[in-house]
Amino acid sequence: MQKLLVIAPTPPPYHGAAMMIEKFIKGEFRSIEIYHIRVNYSKSISSLGRFSPSKVLHMFYLLRKAIAYTYKFKISAFYYIPGGTSKTPVYRDLFILTLLRLIFKKCIFHFHAAGISEIVESLPSPLKSHAKRIYGNADLAIYLSSLNPDHTYFKAKRTVMIPNGLEDSAVDFLPVNRPVDPSRLSLLYVGIIRETKGVSVLLEALVTLKDRGIPFHCTIVGDFVSGEYCEEVMFFCEQNGLLDSVEFPGVVYGDEKWKYFRVADIFCFPSYYSAESFGNVLVEAMMFELPIVTTEWRGIPDVVQHDANGMLVPVKDKNALAGAIIELVQCPEKRKRYGRKGREIFHKKFHLPVFITKMEQEISGVLEA
Repeated sequence: MQKLLVIAPTPPPYHGAAMMIEKFIKGEFRSIEIYHIRVNYSKSISSLGRFSPSKVLHMFYLLRKAIAYTYKFKISAFYYIPGGTSKTPVYRDLFILTLLRLIFKKCIFHFHAAGISEIVESLPSPLKSHAKRIYGNADLAIYLSSLNPDHTYFKAKRTVMIPNGLEDSAVDFLPVNRPVDPSRLSLLYVGIIRETKGVSVLLEALVTLKDRGIPFHCTIVGDFVSGEYCEEVMFFCEQNGLLDSVEFPGVVYGDEKWKYFRVADIFCFPSYYSAESFGNVLVEAMMFELPIVTTEWRGIPDVVQHDANGMLVPVKDKNALAGAIIELVQCPEKRKRYGRKGREIFHKKFHLPVFITKMEQEISGVLEA
């Protein structure tokens, strides 16, 4: 068995990268033995990408533990997820990766966040050159999508595209028999509630639906990125008469979460988040045969194929978003067709066993070389 040290976050807090790492380290591998050091910089969604003294202390803890693992278990390769939501995690990476790459013979980077190259380009010249060296020339660089602009920027010895894979959480709830009820169409958003995830654009589109007399109920599941944005959203809903038709149940897990997927008619995800590279929630919607309305942004078109399992609209375009939703409202057969195709694509491309097999194949190739 080849040994690999995984230095990466697992939940909580719950976000796409952390949840995928948990699935990865719990995977059944025939040729890889994983040792995990849990990265725990952020205690909540609202603290992601922000500086705090405790994060500096945690960084030194990770380095100390990595050195101990190296000598205790004779590990020569490490796996790491570069951060890219702001300059703060990039600065952190420049420090910790400089030392890790001196300690370990081989490194594997798994780029869950998109847009790191854009942050690097904005750094002062000496730091930019150093960042290109630190993020570049990895033994293996894994990306979730070829639409991530970073994959042509950071040169690795080997670069591969491996989309995330999820276990089939819908199998016990199928078939999902959604009644066609024109008097109350159910819309669903799941994810961090922040402006760049398109939540404000979605609410503006809902005002259009309301003004056109289209009945709907929208559930927005997730944690607000800040108290300030929560107040802004609630004020908008109050001012535009949406309080009775928009629900915010917070963060939910397990069967409670799947309940919302089972009763929804359309999944809406109008993201333009700078670090968006995939969108696990889109795959969850596909599992539950939900038609999707989302944006032509980053890696999303690698998950949602326009007019196959959903509809793609331009970012920040409330009229296009409202138009796509209305089109699906008026065509129940199209909703069903998109939903069936989405589940078919899920099993072919985004099922967890497919992900685990590809990860083992690529990583073992590096470790054995």
